Amino acid sequence: TAQLPPSRMCFEEDELESESMPPLPDVVFNWSPTAKSRLVDGKLNPKIVLVALSQAGALLLHHLIPAKKVAGSIMLPEISMQGNTVAPSPSDRSCLMHFATDSPDVLTISCQYDVSGSRSHAVVKSIFNHIQPSIVLVLASVPPSYIRTGVPPGSGIFTLQSDAYKAIRQSDDVHAQGPMFLPPGNIVDGLAAALLSHCQVRGMAASVLLGVQLGPRVDEAEVAWLANAVNVEVGKVSNVSIFESASALDAMKAAEDEWKRSSQAILFS
Repeated sequence: TAQLPPSRMCFEEDELESESMPPLPDVVFNWSPTAKSRLVDGKLNPKIVLVALSQAGALLLHHLIPAKKVAGSIMLPEISMQGNTVAPSPSDRSCLMHFATDSPDVLTISCQYDVSGSRSHAVVKSIFNHIQPSIVLVLASVPPSYIRTGVPPGSGIFTLQSDAYKAIRQSDDVHAQGPMFLPPGNIVDGLAAALLSHCQVRGMAASVLLGVQLGPRVDEAEVAWLANAVNVEVGKVSNVSIFESASALDAMKAAEDEWKRSSQAILFS
């Protein structure tokens, strides 16, 4: 019998392009000397990790934690750092880690550049190769167009939680009065989704606080609500209030002054 003809005469252009593309470089993870001294078996073991992926989260961690100590940085070689300031700024394209207090119990990660879906897995893998937290709290936001079903709550905040997180918070009265769950039919993608998926699969406690950002600049109410929500979560595991020395209003004023001095009107541009 004659051989059947091939279904295609040649490769598709995108196949040829994908085969010729070199692999992206590895994520660069750097610890500060202080953080290195606190590693156990090569990993840091904080009680809680705060990962800020939104403008409100970046402002919160930058302006409301004056006593934070540098812990390290996470770099994607393909992200240009050109134009960044010498001193850390919420308008920089950077990803810095800090200890919120003198204790290593609370580690913050402020990711101030967009991470593509194809790179999210590599970033998440790098984070958890170096950090083993008890709880992961992610501060993220989406535009209103992303909310396809359900009405945003008064605070403009939704939550998504891993099963392990729900289990440790199910009898918590304070948590019962917290943000409403993201209604079915809505989708969260990018680094926030990758972090939550990683924790869900591995039985880790994780929660995403998802803000609905109505404009190009963050709302003072969103920053204030996040500050309160994070203080509640941190207080449950470390008995400290990391935002007690400042207010959301102070953060917004400082951010407004910084915006006026900068040529950038929108963070992460």
